Amino acid sequence: NRRETGPRAAVVLGLGAMASDEPVAPEPLKLSFIGIIAGACIGLVFSFSLESLRPRVYTSSQLADLTGLPVVASLSAMGGTSRSKSVEALAQNNAPVLESFRNMAYTYLSTANGGSKCVVFTGIGSAGSSSIGAAQFAVALARAGTKTILVDADRTRQIVTNGFGSNDKKGVSNAFQEGSDPLNYVVSTKHENLRLLPIGTVAD
Repeated sequence: NRRETGPRAAVVLGLGAMASDEPVAPEPLKLSFIGIIAGACIGLVFSFSLESLRPRVYTSSQLADLTGLPVVASLSAMGGTSRSKSVEALAQNNAPVLESFRNMAYTYLSTANGGSKCVVFTGIGSAGSSSIGAAQFAVALARAGTKTILVDADRTRQIVTNGFGSNDKKGVSNAFQEGSDPLNYVVSTKHENLRLLPIGTVAD
């Protein structure tokens, strides 16, 4: 058995580091996708948490207990772009009043003890539902034979004033500025028992 050995040499090459044109990490597309999914999940969890903490009202009695005010009737939400156009149709006296508002008007009249009454409609947000509800209720009362004055106090949207075509007439804002009687600015409508007090012509 013979083993031959020869000379050995070690070679060391010194080369500078070179950046790859296609780095292994990070992967922007993958990280962006993961970030979008994670953000959506966090947003859903946050939304559901807020919704679970919000008090829910299902009946008129629950609403009365929550607000401490008497509730005449409960109305379903009005949605869509037809809300603003519904006031214009009511102003022309060629559109029916929603069934819920007719029931509300009849319930209100059956519990009224005579004399003048003031019913205030308020709302949350910028949808203008309170103005539309007030117009529906006022027309329902007028069609039931009750003398009614519809007052537009919404300076932001002015849905009632514009819907009845009275945006160029004096009204609530003029009465405040001049210190005069608001009834001086009441205008007639196409409804026999309904008159309107517009928002007025005074700018903010």
